[in-house]
Amino acid sequence: MGILKNIKNLFSKGANPYLKLNLNHFRKGEGIKRDLSPRDMSESYQSAVFSAVKRIADMVAMTDFGAFQLEGEEWRQVKDINNPFNKLFHDPNPIMDGYEVMERLSIDLDLTGNAYLYVVKDSNGIPVEIHPLLSYRMTIVPADKENKEGDLVDGYLYSLDDNLDTTAVTGNRATAFSKDEIIHFKTANPMSVFYGNSPIESSQYSIEVDKEMSVQRLRLLQNRAIPEGILTSQRPLTQEDAERIRNQWNQLYQGRSKRGKVAVLDSGAFSFQRLGLNAEELEFTQGKEAVWREIFACYRVPYAILGGKDVNKATVEAAERIFQLQGVKPRLLKIQSTINKWLMPMFGIDMEFRFDDPTSKDSTFRLEEKRTNLQLGVTTINEERKKDGLPPVNWGDTAFIPMNLSQVGADGKIIQPQGQQGVNKVLPSDIDKIIESWDILDSDEAPEDLKA
Repeated sequence: MGILKNIKNLFSKGANPYLKLNLNHFRKGEGIKRDLSPRDMSESYQSAVFSAVKRIADMVAMTDFGAFQLEGEEWRQVKDINNPFNKLFHDPNPIMDGYEVMERLSIDLDLTGNAYLYVVKDSNGIPVEIHPLLSYRMTIVPADKENKEGDLVDGYLYSLDDNLDTTAVTGNRATAFSKDEIIHFKTANPMSVFYGNSPIESSQYSIEVDKEMSVQRLRLLQNRAIPEGILTSQRPLTQEDAERIRNQWNQLYQGRSKRGKVAVLDSGAFSFQRLGLNAEELEFTQGKEAVWREIFACYRVPYAILGGKDVNKATVEAAERIFQLQGVKPRLLKIQSTINKWLMPMFGIDMEFRFDDPTSKDSTFRLEEKRTNLQLGVTTINEERKKDGLPPVNWGDTAFIPMNLSQVGADGKIIQPQGQQGVNKVLPSDIDKIIESWDILDSDEAPEDLKA
């Protein structure tokens, strides 16, 4: 099913799938107008913005996800490749794969604060295709105040020519979608209930400075009008002599293959002075880093990820952990929450969408998590093994409690752990042995020194 074959025209009963629009009568709700147009935001996808936005989008698209179904009191992942959900994200539409869909959602959220999925359903209402639409071309149609259902949105208008986010547009071709055909992903916006807030709106001055500095640097290289060096003669030269000497010098030393040659000058006739960037120009190029840091901070991408002369391996690894926790994980939860609210009910009320936790792939973080959970008795061996994708062992369903800790009962008296059913005493050092020997715990028997 193609996207244009499934369009419902809300505002015209004719066969013409396009609308001639004047949007004055669509400006009924508060919070519609924006400081920057969505097209301006999308065109900012370059330089520092590109580096930050693409970095987040790649991590989002690389994170595994799946559908989970409630069976009794436990959620189990749906692994059947013929399940409608798995089929949908394996082949979302004729021109995209599942990776690109997630990448596009993340990029649009970071550029305009909004992302839109057009959902194509079969005769049973099951989604069979999803199409990410260009967010800068979408306009929300607010509902009338007389709307009896209490909905804020009547539908969506998607421009086939250009974006519609202007005060009045005439002559644009647009496609109308009903509200149940579009899934709208948006970030929180204190100024609007209709549109999300773009990081570009919050960092527009830094972005403009970055653009202007790039333009000025290009002009500096193209039109600086300063030679690389000067040959100074101690005696007057005619125009013909100057031209002849310049040509001879260029023939000898100009060009990539002639670099590094030794120049011989007549000390009584010529001297050479090399010219370079002055202090003001050097400071100008170094100031670009400060602007990039501001833009990266708006996207919560640590600048150290880019590397540099003062960045070592430990710094980069720490930056990656911060990035996964503060930059990637919130984005995943935003997409996950929207899909669970609007898309998953189409597959059944007992279905749930989940991303993997990106921080769990950090070996250092995971090692510390296992050690803490087992030492405090928060989880059992088998619960931790399940997180790592390992099968359970027959002795791993009881918790380990340190010998120096006691439980307080409801009456306020200390309950001694000795002799309690199903509780093993173990020292913290033994927990470390278990974690460090994780791979040998696949056997049915526990190591002898851990049976006590």
